[in-house]
Amino acid sequence: MKKLKFISLTLALILFFSACAVTDSIAIAPPEAEEDNIFSIVWMTDTQYYSEKYPEIFLSMSEWIVNNKSQKNIQYVIHTGDVVNKHAKAQQWENADKALKPLMEELPLFVVAGNHDTDIVDASYVEYTKRYGLEVFRELPSLGGFYENGMGRYDLFEYGPHRFIIAGLSYMHTREAIEWLNEVLDKYSDRIAILCFHSYMAVDGSLNTAGEKLYERVVANNANVQLVLCGHRHGVNRISHELDDDGDGITDRVVQAILGNYQEYNKGGAGYLRIIEFDVKNNEASVTAYSPYLDDYRADDLETFAFGFSFSH
Repeated sequence: MKKLKFISLTLALILFFSACAVTDSIAIAPPEAEEDNIFSIVWMTDTQYYSEKYPEIFLSMSEWIVNNKSQKNIQYVIHTGDVVNKHAKAQQWENADKALKPLMEELPLFVVAGNHDTDIVDASYVEYTKRYGLEVFRELPSLGGFYENGMGRYDLFEYGPHRFIIAGLSYMHTREAIEWLNEVLDKYSDRIAILCFHSYMAVDGSLNTAGEKLYERVVANNANVQLVLCGHRHGVNRISHELDDDGDGITDRVVQAILGNYQEYNKGGAGYLRIIEFDVKNNEASVTAYSPYLDDYRADDLETFAFGFSFSH
């Protein structure tokens, strides 16, 4: 009888551990669903008149971004400066907060300061850093770091196997800040770089004074840079920088530089923002200009277009 009980107990233990082994193998099996091949970054700039006079437009933009984050597969939101029109006016910062704080609870936000966000006389970032400095973004998982708590910033994020760095400089930056940015881009040279500057291009499609320095010292010297976003000047345009990184006379890299400032449109910009979609399967990116406030898309080829984008860097 004892022998039979021992055999029964042994069989029960074998069956138990067999069941556990099957459960573990199912738990560690890879998911069947494939990665979505398209994701988006939403970009806005020069929202200063919304913060000053038309906060309802600013709010409509941020609400649309949050409401469409799943449908558009939005991974990041970028603002290239002039969040407010007058940095010393508390009400303008409050209006901006009402629009951007709910967004920041749902999506990572990357911001660089514009000239209207700072005190141009002494380059003070005090009001700006209260809202977009290190202490605000310290817990953001993708935050890489700040330079001078607002003069420069970089973030690191991944989409599947694709690794990115978003990096930028605010309007009142120094030569030392440019050196810092180069060090960051060199450190993360294995990541695809998207650069954000407040000032870079003129409306006619040429580089302004700041842009010439940034192009020569940063864009041309870092082979991982593929996209530059900027505001400041009133209008829209784009440049394709063709770069021969190895000096053999053949273009190795094409950097798209895009200006997208709508502030001279009706009511400070009519709510237009840019939706940048990245197609990792076809090595392509596309840009769309859309106003949630008007529910309107712009068809001009300087505002809605596609270009090659390499994800194999």
